[in-house]
Amino acid sequence: MLGSIRRRLSFANVISLVALFAALGGTAAASHLIGSSEIENGGVRNADLGSNAVSSSKILNNNVRNIDLGTNAVNGAKVADGTLTLADFLPGEVSPRLYAVVNANGTLARGTPGVTSVASTAPGLYNVTFPRDVSGCAYTATLALVAQGSDANDNPPAGEAGVGGLAGNPAAVRVRTRDSDGKGATKPFHLIVIC
Repeated sequence: MLGSIRRRLSFANVISLVALFAALGGTAAASHLIGSSEIENGGVRNADLGSNAVSSSKILNNNVRNIDLGTNAVNGAKVADGTLTLADFLPGEVSPRLYAVVNANGTLARGTPGVTSVASTAPGLYNVTFPRDVSGCAYTATLALVAQGSDANDNPPAGEAGVGGLAGNPAAVRVRTRDSDGKGATKPFHLIVIC
């Protein structure tokens, strides 16, 4: 029987069979490519990816969220000064806290990078302007020392502070400081804005 098969095989038949097996083998290999539906969630690990396999050009804009990052994945050492701003965060991804520490004379002692200005418009009346709209945020202010050791006894100033939005300027917060009798008085304060 083997001899009978050998006699019927011509060069053309052999080439045809080789081409047929190659075509079938290629189709079989192509039909076994792995699709995303065949990968178990969490199944692809960092070790499974080649160097630079995932680059910023392969990630759609606004698709990396806070929940996608590991603990301490982004820290101060990995962000250049001034590179990351609040505009880089999607709403709801972080709870930004803006702050300003203001001297009694209305000058900014320290605060969130980008605090646009602080102005004292009358005794005990201050306008603090931030780099974005804060009209939908919550504000809190308290009389406080600007720095340790700035008062002879390190006692915080007595009196009270009130805070609110500033009509006509959605990026500004108005702070009013008073003495213990309720009269406007220049006092140092800390302001926190939570959005």
